[in-house]
Amino acid sequence: VADDLLKVVARPSGLFDGFLETCLRPRIEEGLRVVGLSVHGSSHLPFSLRIAAWLKSRWPDLVVVLGGPWCLAAGDVISEAPAFFDTVDGVCTGEGEAALSALVEALRDGEDIGDVPGFLIRDDGVVRHTGAAPEIALTALGPPDYSDVDWDLQPERLIAFRTVKGCTWSRCLFCYHVRCDEPVAGATVGLSDEQAKDLRTLVRWSVDSGQVDGLFLADNAAPMAVLDDVASILEAEGAPIPWESMARFEPGITPDRAAAWGRGGCRGLSFGLETVDLDELERLEKGIRTDEAEACLAACTAAGISTGVYILDYPSQPTHAYEDTLKWLIERAGDVGDMIPQRFVLGRSSGAYRHPDKLGLTVRDEHSAWFDVFNIPFDTSGWRSPEGFRETTEDAM
Repeated sequence: VADDLLKVVARPSGLFDGFLETCLRPRIEEGLRVVGLSVHGSSHLPFSLRIAAWLKSRWPDLVVVLGGPWCLAAGDVISEAPAFFDTVDGVCTGEGEAALSALVEALRDGEDIGDVPGFLIRDDGVVRHTGAAPEIALTALGPPDYSDVDWDLQPERLIAFRTVKGCTWSRCLFCYHVRCDEPVAGATVGLSDEQAKDLRTLVRWSVDSGQVDGLFLADNAAPMAVLDDVASILEAEGAPIPWESMARFEPGITPDRAAAWGRGGCRGLSFGLETVDLDELERLEKGIRTDEAEACLAACTAAGISTGVYILDYPSQPTHAYEDTLKWLIERAGDVGDMIPQRFVLGRSSGAYRHPDKLGLTVRDEHSAWFDVFNIPFDTSGWRSPEGFRETTEDAM
């Protein structure tokens, strides 16, 4: 819970502080006014708070703010934890581009963070929100800039390119990815002219740099029309780098379409199946069918595209449904490059958190102060243990 985490962060750490002195201090430039730390998941939070505490202890006037997916999901929890702001000045609970830019301009004009929309702050001991910051269209951001990346420090030499905000489906009951409450408008629309131009720029830079091994579309599930456009653009460029993406099982993924993606350099697509029980697919609001999934996998294999398939062991799942799903995938191993079993966790931003009865869950009382917002504690009955999940999965595979 919040109080426990903040106590741990407040403890001195010779090892971590020594690391920051050696690796971070040389990067702190003279006259620096603002530091933004991106918190993608709960596991990043303790380190981000520790970095913030270290920065504030050495540069008390420095404005330190947090942002990222965790912050967007944790807004309600942070609002009830004024002590959170002992180490940070603000938390951005929406998109950060406009908010961070406005913060820098406000500080230059002699204003403070309380005058800038887009942040949770502590004001007279009470947490308040400064108002909604404007959102910026992806097309207005331009291509990501990797020119100063030290590729020797990266586990994989991949560049990311995002084409849509949120998810094109946005109905799956268990999904806790933030910004997935509503379907993305224009999900059947491909890349805009600006995005196509940005993609060409990024691909050409990657070829010229000679340091990049591949491209990854950083979307929760890229629409088929986007995959069409990406493949077409890269094929016209000579398919200079391979690329991968997340996608949905859809009847429109025909052998001809998959072949076109393959010609454009697509080497991997990952899909969410979760279960092969048709009634359960409807209950989970997946919007797919197993016959469509089977056809998609075969089409990708024929096109030379490797596939990954996510499956889920979740509460109130019918007896043997998870085992049946494992068996279904194993029987189609020739069309499945990577089988990805996962065990359900309750995310604060999921439909299951808002409607726990749909999965037979009882959310525990401490959830309101629980900082691990993508793993909320709950109770249920009849669900296999983590050990049982591991044993069942290993036995089948």
